[in-house]
Amino acid sequence: MAMNCWRDQALNWSRLILPRQKKAEQQIESCEHCHPANAEIPFDWLLAEVTGRRGVVEFVLAEAVRCPNCKHEITEKTLVEPKDA
Repeated sequence: MAMNCWRDQALNWSRLILPRQKKAEQQIESCEHCHPANAEIPFDWLLAEVTGRRGVVEFVLAEAVRCPNCKHEITEKTLVEPKDA
């Protein structure tokens, strides 16, 4: 019974965070692997911006994020270059 409760909470969390994660991913221009001189912001800063979180927050990605430029996997701490606003 406890396992079902945990799984249901995880599914609810994924439904909440995944759209925001996708929104943050769409703001990436490039990453530290393909443009190291331009990538200065950790990806979790973009996540904080789209979720409205302030202060010390740790994010766990709901699914893999890829750089739109080089397709390298991006973690929460990967430096990225955001698109121009």
